[in-house]
Amino acid sequence: MKIVISFLLVFSTLLFSQTNYYPDKLVSKYGGVQGCFLVEINENYITTKAKNNSRTKFFLTTLDEIIIDGLGTVYTTSTGFNKTLDSISTFLNERNSKYSKLNEQETKLVSENIPRFNSDKKFFFAIHYFPSITKQLLFTYNPYYYSISQSSYMDQIYRPIYFELEQNIVSMESQFGFNVRNNFFVTLSLGYSSDLYKSRSTTTNFNTSDNSGIKRVTESQNSMDKFLFEFGIKYYFGNFEINNVNPFITFSIGKQFAFVDNYNNTYVQGQNNDYSFTNNENEFMEGLNSPIFASIGFGAEYFIAKSFSLSGFFKTKYNSASATYTWKETHAGNVTNQGEQDVENKSVKFKTGIGLTFFF
Repeated sequence: MKIVISFLLVFSTLLFSQTNYYPDKLVSKYGGVQGCFLVEINENYITTKAKNNSRTKFFLTTLDEIIIDGLGTVYTTSTGFNKTLDSISTFLNERNSKYSKLNEQETKLVSENIPRFNSDKKFFFAIHYFPSITKQLLFTYNPYYYSISQSSYMDQIYRPIYFELEQNIVSMESQFGFNVRNNFFVTLSLGYSSDLYKSRSTTTNFNTSDNSGIKRVTESQNSMDKFLFEFGIKYYFGNFEINNVNPFITFSIGKQFAFVDNYNNTYVQGQNNDYSFTNNENEFMEGLNSPIFASIGFGAEYFIAKSFSLSGFFKTKYNSASATYTWKETHAGNVTNQGEQDVENKSVKFKTGIGLTFFF
């Protein structure tokens, strides 16, 4: 029987050796010494706990010595217990309670961690492409003024002016991201777009007395380069797993800067009479296309590999820009009319895009 009990003691302590920390020690009557975690003790037996929370009892008759971390040697065969069983039990209960709280906290920490196959990668670099074609009526203006005709009558002359913008946009954007915590990234975007647009402005002057008039038509095919700077945040809702689709949401604010290069062709229908018309169309178009903006978007990324994903997304952008349009008309060397119009362009635009993202 003693051989069987000794075998159980050695076998159980081998199980205890699978854990990382064994504060206590048991010495058998045959000289074997093994670490253990003691949870209960009385005058007949002791109870130890394994890593899987299973418990094993050993009779005191099989042990020669019991050593408890923090108390030292509390029992030997020759002297018996050198401390009261109540004080030893109180110590073990307090220690067991402390270890239970620590284990519970560790379990919570493990459960809160989001499994990420690329958790060691704190940065990403993305390339986005936005195809778009838009057509927009910028503004119309219909001023009129009175002019003294050759017959000394006050003739009312109307001069409707309108601007229309048609855009064929090629837009590319690069984005840098830094992982702040878990699935949160802060982002910096640098964008470039090239617009080829056609604008048409028409000015018509006519005399109400004889219905005669002059129509000036300006047609242009112009180019515009726009540079974008944008700061934002990006949050992933899912886990980072290969062959997994991970949805995300973004928010950002930024500023766009436009640079215009225009080619114009102007022709006049009707009697010219040394008529000339000048304006600040280039500066006007640059101002209206250099807005401050805020955007929100959502999309999803498909992770092909540990450090590479394909994405598709949809963005809503609020733009706010303003500019002043100025003009001047001259007849026979004399300025007959001049003015300016403040134009404010606030709009909400929608765009879709695709992208590639590299994590490193």
